[in-house]
Amino acid sequence: MELRTEPEADRRASNRRREHRYRCFKTARIHFNAGFTVFDCTVRNISNSGAMLEMETLLGIPKKFELILEYGESPRPCEVRWRTDKRMGVLFAETAGALAA
Repeated sequence: MELRTEPEADRRASNRRREHRYRCFKTARIHFNAGFTVFDCTVRNISNSGAMLEMETLLGIPKKFELILEYGESPRPCEVRWRTDKRMGVLFAETAGALAA
């Protein structure tokens, strides 16, 4: 996976978006390794099909993981589509099949 500069990543991502994303500043949790590994992150924008997440560092974050947006909510499977040093764009896995159709 290539590391891009943020302005370039933002420009390219905005050209490929299929739906409007809503700006937000919301705390969420990234879960992987059967729930034994958890990282806090900030959701910077979100849509029905994906989100942009921000963290201090993305080191150790796998390409696929689960995102919990609110306490008590079911985890949403995610796949990383792009990343920079502190931000990444994810596609919610349950929408990936619908978007491909």
